[in-house]
Amino acid sequence: MTPDPDLNQTAQPETITLPSPTEVVGPSSWWQRIGWKILLLVAIGAALRMVRLDSLPPALFRDEAEKLMNGWSLLETGRDLSQQQDFSAPPDKARELSAKASAMAVEQALGAVPTPRDPFVQTA
Repeated sequence: MTPDPDLNQTAQPETITLPSPTEVVGPSSWWQRIGWKILLLVAIGAALRMVRLDSLPPALFRDEAEKLMNGWSLLETGRDLSQQQDFSAPPDKARELSAKASAMAVEQALGAVPTPRDPFVQTA
């Protein structure tokens, strides 16, 4: 029997080489694949949000203004205004105010409200 040469030799540890500190390492593969796309989407989103920022949204809605006043009151006086005030109107008046608010919102969004036409009359 001949002895196995691998068993008689001592195993040498594998040497690991580290990059030197002076070596310049480029951007990671993650940034090259995905990072620039995310940055581009964020930049496009920010640019679209800045367009017509002075006019959009056109105004505060009632619930937003109510929350703003309630927060201001809590901060300044410590009182909760939502418990004290009742914003209600009779059903007829509520429908009228809702129609006026909708018409004004459409007018602000479109520029001018088109005149309503009778759907049963056809122009020749």
